[in-house]
Amino acid sequence: MYEQSESGCSDADDVTQEDVVEPDEAAAQEPFSFTASHVSAGERLDLHIAKSHRRFSRSGIQRLIRGGSVLVNGQRVKPSYTLTAGDRVEVTFPQPPVRRLAAEYLPIDIIYEDEKMLVVNKPAGIVIHPARGHWGGTLINAVLYHCHKLSNIAPGRPGIVHRLDRDTTGVILFMKDDFAHRHVARQFEQRRAVKEYLAIVEGEMKYSSGLLSYPLGRHPTDTQKMAVRMEKGRDAQTRYEVLERFRGYTLVVARPRTGRTHQIRVHLAAAGHPIAADALYSKDTAVYLSDLEGSTGEHAIDEDPLLRRQALHAHTLGIEYPGKKERITFTAPLPGDMQGLLDTLRRLRPR
Repeated sequence: MYEQSESGCSDADDVTQEDVVEPDEAAAQEPFSFTASHVSAGERLDLHIAKSHRRFSRSGIQRLIRGGSVLVNGQRVKPSYTLTAGDRVEVTFPQPPVRRLAAEYLPIDIIYEDEKMLVVNKPAGIVIHPARGHWGGTLINAVLYHCHKLSNIAPGRPGIVHRLDRDTTGVILFMKDDFAHRHVARQFEQRRAVKEYLAIVEGEMKYSSGLLSYPLGRHPTDTQKMAVRMEKGRDAQTRYEVLERFRGYTLVVARPRTGRTHQIRVHLAAAGHPIAADALYSKDTAVYLSDLEGSTGEHAIDEDPLLRRQALHAHTLGIEYPGKKERITFTAPLPGDMQGLLDTLRRLRPR
């Protein structure tokens, strides 16, 4: 459903931007340059860039340097190059490889559609766009089959303004023309897009509301995970509000102000309340009825879990409609697995 309201909206190393930049809702990276100061003199080139530009991974920077995308005084150098005061360093990013995206018939749940945008209720278990290991069967393949024409701001990722994790459900937006895409993308960049997620978390949250403000970065040892990185992380903020408490669980609404990878999942886990059945950030990868009933033994071999993926749902998204001074809000109902878990908690674990 939706609502409207008036308002005042080098190839040798095969390196791409995704190899260098932590993925989030940001747009493609722009080239940059700097002049080494006397303070940085004597530092390795790769270490200096990694330290002063924390959104880049060191291994990715090394691949850029070896591929000739980082020049010092106009010359190619090695990652171990030692900086001298006055060195001029220029960093550019190779364009991501563009693969032909095939339209595939996959059922999609359409919340709203017009000539400028398509809003979909994303199911669990599907990735948004092709990437390593997922070159087909993605949501964008299905969207292309449905509407054929999408914006082309980011090569290889037509129409995509923001993303959801594979097992996160809910509202996701695709743009059909470049003007509308830029208009909405600016709202995400300027934090004017309003996003609300529903999450069922482990434990009973003490406070009724609050702000989680922990800088986030790549996990130091696990490449699949993000982590709180006080020294090397990027600013990330999530507001939360408790909607309902149960014995051992809490239903919350989370409103992220930034759009870092896994932000809500990492923030809630860092607060001591990981999202239920989150395989990356919780010790339990599923929720079973027998557990909620108080069983302390092993699950029966034929018992199916109530929930087998993180209990996180993009419930609403509010934007300013492109070219108009009015806001439009899209809403996706809770999926069956999360609703079923909530119903069971209300029956077995009321407070």
